[in-house]
Amino acid sequence: RVHVRQTCTEFRILLERCVEKVLLNDVVLRFRRSVTTDGRIGALAKISQDDCFLIDQLMTRYSAFEHSQADELPASLPALEDLERDIKRLADWIEIFESRP
Repeated sequence: RVHVRQTCTEFRILLERCVEKVLLNDVVLRFRRSVTTDGRIGALAKISQDDCFLIDQLMTRYSAFEHSQADELPASLPALEDLERDIKRLADWIEIFESRP
């Protein structure tokens, strides 16, 4: 249980990094003051609605493990198979996304 929860937390952090590094091509980073567009901004054109939907869906599903939640509605841990499926979905998406022209 502890390991699944920790994996969910780390997966959420990984999702946030994927938004910065993969989806936004390092144009915007959380802890950098500047917005860097030199040779990077053109890659944003390959973002599709499906990409946004997938990332949004996963970020929402795993947000409870990185952010405080109300005691009345504690987050339930996903089944191990669901967590494995989501990790594979993200890995597959990264491979496909990065191969786009």
